Amino acid sequence: MQGISKRRVVGTVATLAALCIGASAVWAAGIESKGFTVEVGATEGGAATCASGKIAGAGGFSLKQPTNELYPQTTFPDGKKWKVEAYNRNGPDAYKGKAFALCLNDPKLFVRSKVERVEGPLDEIQATAKCPEGSKAVAGGGKGPGFNTVMRGSFPTGDPRTWGARWEYLGDGDRVEAFAVCDPTPRGVSFVDDSVTSDPDRRGGLAEVTAEAECATGETVVGGGFFSTSESTHYLESRPTKRSWKVTANAGEGVIMNSYAVCQK
Repeated sequence: MQGISKRRVVGTVATLAALCIGASAVWAAGIESKGFTVEVGATEGGAATCASGKIAGAGGFSLKQPTNELYPQTTFPDGKKWKVEAYNRNGPDAYKGKAFALCLNDPKLFVRSKVERVEGPLDEIQATAKCPEGSKAVAGGGKGPGFNTVMRGSFPTGDPRTWGARWEYLGDGDRVEAFAVCDPTPRGVSFVDDSVTSDPDRRGGLAEVTAEAECATGETVVGGGFFSTSESTHYLESRPTKRSWKVTANAGEGVIMNSYAVCQK
């Protein structure tokens, strides 16, 4: 049964309306993808690579996991590449995944990151990367420690200069890193949010739900992210399309899942 309580809000996600600034030509250059395999008990992944002269300004993943045992760990930019890793907890088989890179034309975009380390018996942690004064965070990602950790999301925070990433099930000494893709040039971008609440047709079960933040006609997606209110969210995808950011997962009753898209005219 499909989830309920779906909404779409343009330019008013938290305080992100402040990012509706300026105007310029569309700088999205296309979407690249690359498949990978994750063996049982392993944290493995791959990278989608943009063509020469382009950068991976945003990116995401899709995971084929019929038993809900494959957890995203890492989704972050690295020059022309967008890297993705997932953990195959119990299998029983090797599972397939795919990394997506949203390739952009603008070499002025740059990346900032922030590392957080777990000290003591802390189960949950968020890292937040911040762009310098005068620039805006238009996309981002996160790099987790692997294995039993669950990535809850990569998302805009409400501060136009920051991007956050959150994980569950961490141990003492674990290291996580958030990434923000920073734009130093004012341009016509806005944020779109879509959320869905899971409503399984049986108590204790899971429902496949999709949140898709869609840009308006004439706009192009140039960034995006995802977030869930529960670690019981088993992500199937968080990825760009031409005009939206699509997030799909198997989720328990009452779980709220969000998709965020950064749109440019």
